[in-house]
Amino acid sequence: MNREMKVLAIVFGSLFVLLVIAGIGVAYALSRASAGIARDDDPAAKRATAAKIATFDVPRGYRIATASDLGVQQTITLERDDRRRDGFRIQVQGTTLPSDPKTNATSMRFALGLAARVMRCEPRESIDEIRAKDDVVAFAAMTCDGTTSLRMETGSMQVGPHAVTIIATGSRGAFDRDALAELVRSMR
Repeated sequence: MNREMKVLAIVFGSLFVLLVIAGIGVAYALSRASAGIARDDDPAAKRATAAKIATFDVPRGYRIATASDLGVQQTITLERDDRRRDGFRIQVQGTTLPSDPKTNATSMRFALGLAARVMRCEPRESIDEIRAKDDVVAFAAMTCDGTTSLRMETGSMQVGPHAVTIIATGSRGAFDRDALAELVRSMR
């Protein structure tokens, strides 16, 4: 019995140490993540995060509303400059990890399907093609009508050495395709 107690103490002690190490790791990751989120009153930090994703022009009438830099992934959200709450946003994501635009696009189409199930809508799916500099970017589009009137488009494109994923979401009929196309065409 004494030997069994020692084995149990070693096993549970090891598990406890692993949990403490994991907790420290999670706390460190959360502190790094919060340090990478640009404050609303720091437009220079937002522009610096956007520059890590790609070089592009913010569409006319829009501003960088939020930005986060988690080291391997950068994300910005564009909203209308006049701060109207009309329900339209464009999110631009970039990563320093190797990624393939086609794989990203497939993953995002799957995510759109999951979103439709969560919202309990019968999605109408289509492809919205937007011509970029030397390529056509195929955006997977999903429209839900009924209790949740929503349109989402997502596409991925190669910009320099990295893949950039763009997600545009508009609710209540507020989908600004012109702003999305302007953003895509300015990517370099």
